[in-house]
Formats: sequence, structure tokens, C-alpha cells
Amino acid sequence: MLSQIRITDEDRSAVRALLFEIGRDSSNLEENSFLERATLLAQDLPIGIRKAFYEFKFRESAVGLLITNNPILPEDVGPTPQSHWRSGERRPLSLPQLMHGLYSSLLGEVFGFETQQNGRIFNDLIPVRGERDNSSSGAGNIGLHTEDCFQPFMPDYLGLMCLRNDERAVTTFSSLWQVAIPQNVIAVLFEDRFVAKKHATNPDTKMSSPRFSILFGDPKRPYLRYGSVSFDECTSDMLSAMRFISTALEQNRRDITLAQGDCLYLDNFFAVHGRAAYRPKYGPEGRWFSRLVMTRDLRKTRTFRARPDARIMLKNIY
Repeated sequence: MLSQIRITDEDRSAVRALLFEIGRDSSNLEENSFLERATLLAQDLPIGIRKAFYEFKFRESAVGLLITNNPILPEDVGPTPQSHWRSGERRPLSLPQLMHGLYSSLLGEVFGFETQQNGRIFNDLIPVRGERDNSSSGAGNIGLHTEDCFQPFMPDYLGLMCLRNDERAVTTFSSLWQVAIPQNVIAVLFEDRFVAKKHATNPDTKMSSPRFSILFGDPKRPYLRYGSVSFDECTSDMLSAMRFISTALEQNRRDITLAQGDCLYLDNFFAVHGRAAYRPKYGPEGRWFSRLVMTRDLRKTRTFRARPDARIMLKNIY
């Protein structure tokens, strides 16, 4: 279910040299400037690394790709931020984030959201006092879900890089691979009958709430949208089908504890993910992950972006 690559010492040295070369140009430390060049710069990564990402992307032979033995040292990371980026703040990309961006660009175009972390594309997953426990800035359990599953710009891939995890917080993931799904369940879940919970809470828009299928693509190995469905909008057969999927995902759940420098890339059309609750450290030594999302085709999101070359989703038509 998960493909794993441990980078060779030779490739490790080559990647680190490339990162230093890229970082010498200060404009590459600004996220938008860097991301405009990342796809080209990534072609200088060792061929073995590029091949692994291409195989993962093209053949859909695993639900995730784990890259270990990356050339990241503790002194490359710096202290964990105490708050999310604010508009106008200067927060240069670090050497590890440059690597994360290069890897991610091998899968697609990196993008972000105006409504998430003030429009910062490199999202910081950090513990923030007072945040909801089940948020990315909290420390409670986050259940299995597909990233932005009911959005028209649902990402193709989700990338998580561990910058610091002294708390040994556990990342969870699952999929429907090797699950024998009954035909009646497939039939129900392939129909556009389901409403996202957040769309059903507004009575003024309830009649026009968009409806989605939970499964799509090839019925023999379906893609999956799994998130907060409004059960009030479900019939008995829909509820039964959702219970089957939820049980199967929980039974297939795997836990992974990422260490400093590890990178995990999940196919968001196959894999769901979450996080186990943990006891956070607040301060410069707290848990810190960098999150990126990618799309194979940025053009399909043009209606949500200000310009063809913009990477921020400005609005949601739903």
C-alpha cells in the first residue's frame, strides 16, 4: 500500500548540494518565486528520485510514497514557529522546505488557499495554544479523511514533511485497496447523492446544495472522496454503504511516525489520512510539519484564481 525509498548516500549528497545552490539565490527563498521555478529546478534531482516519483504518479501502484534518509540536519530546521504566517511577514523558505517543494513539483503544481493560514502555500502544521484539538494546529485526534474532498479543486496529492517530531506524534492513513466492495455498495456510492455536512447546515442554500459521489473513476479500483457527509441527507441504503466504507477504512488503517527529514506523499484520490492525539510541546521545540497540496492540472481551477499563473484559490463557488 505504501512505497518506500531510502535515498542512497550518493544521492543524499547530490540533493544537499543542489539545495545549497538553489538557496544561494535569495529570490528562491520566497515561496511564489521558488514555486515558479521548482519544476525546472527539480530536473536536477538525481534520476533515481525522479523515477520513483514518476512511477508513483503514472502507474498508481501505491497509495503513498515515503522518502527517507533525506539530507536534512537539525541545524537546517530552525525553531518551530509560534504562530502561522501573517500577510506581509517575511518568512524565507528553509533548506528542508526547498527540498519539499522540489519533490512535490515532481507530482504536480503546488497550490494554496486564501482561507488557509492567510494564503501561505507552505502550510505549517504546528501546535498553537487555544486552537481546536481536532484542527491541524491542535493536538487531538483527527479522523481519517480525504483532503478537501468536496471541493472542485480537490488535490491530487498531499505532501507532508517532518521538520520536528520529538513528541512522536503518529500520522494515520488508509485506503480501500484490497477491499472487496459489494456491487450494491459500489452502485450507491458512485451516484451523486451525497451532501457535505458544511453545505447542509445553511438552510438558505439547502435546496441547491451540491451533491457528490463518494466513489468515482474505475469501479474495479475506485477513487475515493471521504469526509464529513450530512447523514440527515442520507437514505438507509446510503447510510449502509457509508458504514461499510468507514469500517473498511478503519480496518485498513496504518500508523506511521515520521522522523525529522522524512517526506510522505499521499495519493489523495486513493488515500485518506489523519493524526492520532498527542501531548504537544509549545515553543521552539514543538512538533512541526510542512504541508503542501498538488494538482496535476492547475488549469482546471482557473475560475478560482486571479490569474493563470496564480496559485491561490480565492473563492469557493459552493
